[in-house]
Amino acid sequence: MDEDEHKLLESAEKGVTENYLVARNFLKKYFRTIYENEGMEWTEENDKEIEFIVEAIKNRAVFQSIKTVRDTMRSGKLR
Repeated sequence: MDEDEHKLLESAEKGVTENYLVARNFLKKYFRTIYENEGMEWTEENDKEIEFIVEAIKNRAVFQSIKTVRDTMRSGKLR
């Protein structure tokens, strides 16, 4: 990987991480609003559950990406 590719990858990773954190915070905010509007109490446990859900979705996407690259490499389409 050359220097330009490395910089591009670093920049993309930073953007993805920032988007992940923003999305997670949006979900916490919206679910908290729903809870509180229904008269229920929002707790740290609820925050942890949202974090778990978002992490699980992210992990599934990463796994699928890895599987796709592996399958493509095995088929000889990527070298």
